[in-house]
Amino acid sequence: MEQSGLNTTVGHRVIPAVFDNLKLSWKIVTEIQKPNTTRQSLFCNFSGSDTPVLILSKVNRLEFHDIDLVGSSVKQLVSFPLENPIIAINKIHLKGLSNVLLALDNSWNLSIIYKQKDNICTRVVSQLSSEGQQFSIDSNPIIVTDKSSETRYFVLHNFQGVLSLFIINEDYDISPPKKKRSRSADVKLASVYSISIGAIVVLKMEMLENDILAVLYRDFNFTYSLRYYQIDIVKETITLIKNLDAFQVPPSYIIPTTHGGVLVLSSVSLFYFPGPNSRYLTLAETADASVTVSANVVTKDLLTDRPGEDMIGLFVAFDAIDDNRFLLTTNEGMTYLLYFDATTKNDTTYTVINHFQLITLGRTSSPNTNGLHHLTDSYFFQTSSSPSDILFQVNLERPFISILYSSEPRGPIIDMKYISSDSREDRISKLLTLRGNRNHSTITDSLQIPEIKLEVVSKTLWEEGGIFKITPILGTNEFICKSLDGKNGVFRYQNQIKKVKTKIAFEGLVLQARKFIDITYVVTSNGIYLENGRVLEAHILFAQILENKNIIYVTVDNEVVLYNDSEIVSTQKFGTEITRFYALKGIEFEIIYAIAKLGNKLELWSVSGQHHSELNETTSNEFVTSIVLDKQNNSVKVLYTTTDSLVQYSVDIKNHTLVGGMKAICHNFHNSKLEKSISNDMFIISQDMIYRLVLDATLNHYVPSRLGKTLKSSGIISLGNENFISLTTSGDILTLYKVRVNSETQRKDRIDAKKRKIFTKMSLFSKHYIVVLVKHESFDDSPIKTSIELYDLKHYNKLDSFVFDEQVVDMTVEDEYTHEDPMDIKESERGG
Repeated sequence: MEQSGLNTTVGHRVIPAVFDNLKLSWKIVTEIQKPNTTRQSLFCNFSGSDTPVLILSKVNRLEFHDIDLVGSSVKQLVSFPLENPIIAINKIHLKGLSNVLLALDNSWNLSIIYKQKDNICTRVVSQLSSEGQQFSIDSNPIIVTDKSSETRYFVLHNFQGVLSLFIINEDYDISPPKKKRSRSADVKLASVYSISIGAIVVLKMEMLENDILAVLYRDFNFTYSLRYYQIDIVKETITLIKNLDAFQVPPSYIIPTTHGGVLVLSSVSLFYFPGPNSRYLTLAETADASVTVSANVVTKDLLTDRPGEDMIGLFVAFDAIDDNRFLLTTNEGMTYLLYFDATTKNDTTYTVINHFQLITLGRTSSPNTNGLHHLTDSYFFQTSSSPSDILFQVNLERPFISILYSSEPRGPIIDMKYISSDSREDRISKLLTLRGNRNHSTITDSLQIPEIKLEVVSKTLWEEGGIFKITPILGTNEFICKSLDGKNGVFRYQNQIKKVKTKIAFEGLVLQARKFIDITYVVTSNGIYLENGRVLEAHILFAQILENKNIIYVTVDNEVVLYNDSEIVSTQKFGTEITRFYALKGIEFEIIYAIAKLGNKLELWSVSGQHHSELNETTSNEFVTSIVLDKQNNSVKVLYTTTDSLVQYSVDIKNHTLVGGMKAICHNFHNSKLEKSISNDMFIISQDMIYRLVLDATLNHYVPSRLGKTLKSSGIISLGNENFISLTTSGDILTLYKVRVNSETQRKDRIDAKKRKIFTKMSLFSKHYIVVLVKHESFDDSPIKTSIELYDLKHYNKLDSFVFDEQVVDMTVEDEYTHEDPMDIKESERGG
């Protein structure tokens, strides 16, 4: 971004711009938190698996989790990326495969998601057109399916005033088509029919027995009511068969029952409406006084039933425990047990209500719509967009609710502070985030960069002369030193460095060496050597010996050659000079290799046997100083350094496309090179600094973490399972530094606000303390009060607090190292 001759107006003053001829470069270093809000959830035996899993839809991915009730933990099994966010989801049962996910995304793609062998697959089965349609208001899209063991149809409400009936085609085959396509391979999942339902706003839909669809709605006069529709897949119709009287208080939820009717829930009353075929309702003697019957509707008055208790909020989630018991949660997180017992006689025309009770259990969390799931027995899981997903148990005695697990808190990030210190005595490197809303506020250590130290383990004086190059023999604790006068020596590290005799005679500059159980390879600039001498003569620039004994190398004639079992397998000739090279083992027999060519072009190739194919091509803005590959599931991450930057991007191996775009981290890596150890640890070695690359799990790319300053490094050597930095501080002294990692990246809740307290801002007071501005919710119309609280950053203990009589909207903290009057508070007028 360049700005020249720019004037900036502030109020009535004109200020010359300070950005004249200044080029600004904005680059993402790391993303602290990936999109983590749970939007929809299901708990089922996905694709007919033996064990049920928790499925969470999180903006750009589906997560599949295993719930351990014994250990009270939730473990992510797999994360499946999504091209578009899902806005509605349900499960259907297809021929030969149950619990297939049916998902609608925000681009109006209707897809099925299922498991085939060990892979999760997705297939778009319908593309909805929004042309001429009005989007649904007051509610999100809804998908409901019929009650059959094998789904015959499902109903989607997405556009205003329209229901879409999808009738499943019996000939649909979910298995992938064979090379010779059969007639059934072109069969669509379902035939779709659009049915107008008039000028109403659909709030909830539920399928009842006998293909009855119950719809809770409001009209444009804000009158709320309930309708029954009959679905006929033979006639391909949805027909209105009954419209019930309006509610006096707007209801928020409906629950289907096994008795053919539906429960309707509001904040002051609960209702039971029998199915459209039921003609008689009566109460048993066991029903309490708060339950009445009138006009063939059962009503439970919650104000009579719960005298002196607060009004119930809006019901937003439920799950059935059995035929008679339901667990309910309101938008405020209050949880209730609903017990409804009825007896139906004479072919559903006569219904007796035995019990209709609502029992208060306690507070859990504010759930997503339909985010409550009964796991087994008394265990439940509840998803929430804020603050957390929770695993809880319902007890027979007080307290009725036991929270067993809570996920990382969510909610909007309101404020953040970065703390960094290079002091060896008190090293701090973390990011604090303040997040939350009126239901929950918290301050969290969102990122703590691992502390990595270099530990000196051995020094030696090599009598052969100055050290020119050090090459580890992969798979051993030995390494090869080449002196400045061209001599080679082999050394072994076992608490100290000793020179050992080698069984292999070789000449030239050693490029790579590797020992297997039965054989040792040494590749030099002159060829490939074994114990019986040179087995291949070639002029080699770059080489790698892979796990399966494949050797892939680049010649001075710019040929990439694959060598295995004493013979050349294939050769790929390039017309432009290859300046950098790296290779790794791909899927099965495939090898992936990257080359940087003169002119700053980077190409990613694969080779399998005699066939070489290009996967991706890009161009660097600067000269590439080093390149490394890192395999991740079905993609390969390409990392390369230039004169001052680390650049990385991922390529899908199957589709040959970029995954997640290219990410550049400007870090002033002057004259740097990127190296990868046998244990897949990666390091950047610059002229005077060494960094270890740490994978940021949220953004899925690598972030440099500084190890320390150096005078001159010969590189990374892997001895056994440990990594060492080899340094030559003078011409003939070799020093090995063992890399030790003393802490791990972690996220922890540190400070939680109590009920009726909202964190609004935080400020650092030196590097040891944090001051938090707190807003206190009032119980009546009294003025809102605020306070400030002082915490230490080592143990997060509350040290002091001060309450203001009036509302404070902002604060600044002077960065002093004493406790004397550190705060400068800006107070607003009352109600400001």
